[in-house]
Amino acid sequence: MKRKIEIVLAIVLVCALMSSVPVRGEYTTTATTKLLVEKTPDSQAILKAMDARIIEEYDSFYFVEIPAGNAGRIARYCTTISDNWDEIALQWATFTLKNEPALPDELRIDDGTSPYYILKMHAMPKSVWLDTLRDMGCAVYDYIPHNAFVVKIPENARNAVLSLPFVEGAITYQPAYKLSYILKSLPDEKTQAYLEVYAGENWQDVVERLITAGGEDVMVHYEADGTRNTLISATLTPSMLRTVLKWPEIYLVDKKLEQKIVNDVAGEIIMARPAWSSENTSFGVDLMGTNQIVGVLDTGLDSGNLNTLRGDFRLGPLGQRVVSLSAVSGVDADDEDGHGTHVAGSVMGNGYLSEQYWGGNVNDHNYIRSYAGIAPEAKLAFRACGTSTGGISTNMNYYNDLQYLYNQGARITSTSIGADASGAYTTDSRSIDQLAWTYKDLTIHFANGNEGPSASTVGSPATAKDLLAVGASMNLRPEMGSDGMDANAMVDFSSRGPCTDGRIKPDISAPGTWIVSVVSAASTQGSGTSNENWGWGAVLDTNGDGKPEYEYMGGTSMATPITAGSSVLVRQYYTDVLGIPTPSSALIRATQINGASDMGYGYPSNEQGWGRV
Repeated sequence: MKRKIEIVLAIVLVCALMSSVPVRGEYTTTATTKLLVEKTPDSQAILKAMDARIIEEYDSFYFVEIPAGNAGRIARYCTTISDNWDEIALQWATFTLKNEPALPDELRIDDGTSPYYILKMHAMPKSVWLDTLRDMGCAVYDYIPHNAFVVKIPENARNAVLSLPFVEGAITYQPAYKLSYILKSLPDEKTQAYLEVYAGENWQDVVERLITAGGEDVMVHYEADGTRNTLISATLTPSMLRTVLKWPEIYLVDKKLEQKIVNDVAGEIIMARPAWSSENTSFGVDLMGTNQIVGVLDTGLDSGNLNTLRGDFRLGPLGQRVVSLSAVSGVDADDEDGHGTHVAGSVMGNGYLSEQYWGGNVNDHNYIRSYAGIAPEAKLAFRACGTSTGGISTNMNYYNDLQYLYNQGARITSTSIGADASGAYTTDSRSIDQLAWTYKDLTIHFANGNEGPSASTVGSPATAKDLLAVGASMNLRPEMGSDGMDANAMVDFSSRGPCTDGRIKPDISAPGTWIVSVVSAASTQGSGTSNENWGWGAVLDTNGDGKPEYEYMGGTSMATPITAGSSVLVRQYYTDVLGIPTPSSALIRATQINGASDMGYGYPSNEQGWGRV
C-alpha cells in the first residue's frame, strides 16, 4: 500500500511539473537573463526542462543563463536571485562590456597605453581564478560589481589572460573611471583631492611629480600595505587634476571633504539601564561594560590631563577608567569645544559628580540615580583631533587614528565626526571598510549626519558598508518642546538615505535630542548657567561656581555614543555570559540590528534604518 501511495504521489508531481514547466525548447526567443539558482536535488532537472545553461556551479547554488520567459517560472521551484549581472558599476558610470560609454579626450587614453584593466569574469569570482591570474603575473586589486576586478596585466600575458575560460572580457581602466561620484563633474576651480596610488607603484615618484607640477599641500596619509593603496592628498588646479587622472599609477581620485563635528532618559528608552543589574535579566551578570574598552575619536577630552579629568571618568568604584589619552599631531588633548567630552560621557561616564551632588553612594556600582552614560563601567581610549578654532585637524586620518585606538585595546569605537557627502561613497568611507576588513573584531560607529530631512543626505564616512551608521530619534523630554515629544519618531535634522548606490542608511537609530552628559572643564563655550551658553542648555552646576558639569546637546553626534555604549553591553554579554572571547563586529552589528525596534517607518527604511536601539 505504501508503495502505491508513493507511485501516485510521483505521478501527481510529474503532472504538476508538466502543467507549468515548459517543454525543453518551447521558448524560441533569444532573450536571456542570468540568475543565481539554489542547488537542490531537483534543480538540475528543472534547469534542463527550462533550457537553462549552467555557467558555473558553486557549493550551494548555480549561476545560469535562462530564457527570459522562464526566469519567473523557475522561481516556483527554486530560490533564485536576479541582478544586473552584465553591468559594470563604477562611481562614475554604469555600463556593460558591449556598451562602454563614449569619453571626452580629457578623460580617456588609448587602449594598450596602461597595464590596468577592468577584467570581467563570466560568473561570481572563485579564489582559484584569482590565484591563476596572480600566477600569470597579474596584480589583482579591487572588486567591481558585477563580477569584475581592477587588474594589472603584464603586456606579455594579456592574450593568455583574455583566453582564460572564466574571463568574459577586459577594458582599459580609463581616467574617467578613476573619478569618485563627487568629482564626476570635473571642477573648474582648485580642488583638494585624495589620490590613491596602486600598491606596487612608486608613490614617492608621484609625490615628486605633484610638487614639480605645482601641487599644493601635498601630504602622504599612509603608505600601501596588504589591504590598501598609498593615499596622498593635494590641492590641484583644474588642468593638473586632468593631467593626474591620466597617470597610470593613480587608481582613484576623490574630493577631500572638510570634516566637522556633526543621558539618563536615553538609557531608559533603549533599555540599557535595566541591563545594569542582573536582577532585571536572566544573564546572571551586571552588564555595565566591565572589562570592555571603548575608543572615541573626537575633539578632545575634558582637561586633557589624566590626573584632573572630571570624576565621571576617573573616580567611583573602579577609579581611573581612561586607559589612553592622546592627540593627533599638532593639537592638544583638552576639549575647548566640549563635543568630545559630551560624547565620552554618553558612552561610558559613570555620573559620579551628579550622584555625589544628590547624596548617593558613589562607590556602590549603582548608577541609576545619576547622569551616567550607557556603559558606566567601561574603560576609555580617547584620541583627540579638534583644533583650537573649533574645527577638525587635517592631520586626522580615520584609518590610522581608529587603528591606534584598536591598538590601545578598543574593540568598540564611536566617532561623531564626518563630512557632507550627499550619500556618496568616498575615500574616507572606503578607508573605514578597509579597516573593518583588517580588524574583524572592531565594531565601528559613525554619526549619520545632521542634514535631514531630505533624502540622500547621509554624510561620509557613514556611507561605509561595514559599520553602524547612526541616525537620531527623539528623546522623551516633553518639557523641552517638539524635539522631545515622541520617542518613536525620527528628528527632522537626522540625515536620511539612501546612499547614491542605493544602499539604505542609517543602519540604526538612537535618541539624539536633549541628551545630558558631561561638560568639559576646558570648555570655552561661555560662562554662567544660562542655557544659551551651554550646548542645548545647562543642566546641573554641582559646586555653584557658575559653570555646569552637565549640559544638554543634540544631534546624530549624541545618538552615536549611545549606540556605541549599547554595543559595549552587547559585547560584554558575548564575552562574559556566552564565553565568546573575541566576538566579531559582524556578530555585534547583527545583534544590534536584529534587536532594534521599529518606530513605525518599516524594516528597513531610509529614515530609521533597521529601527531604534
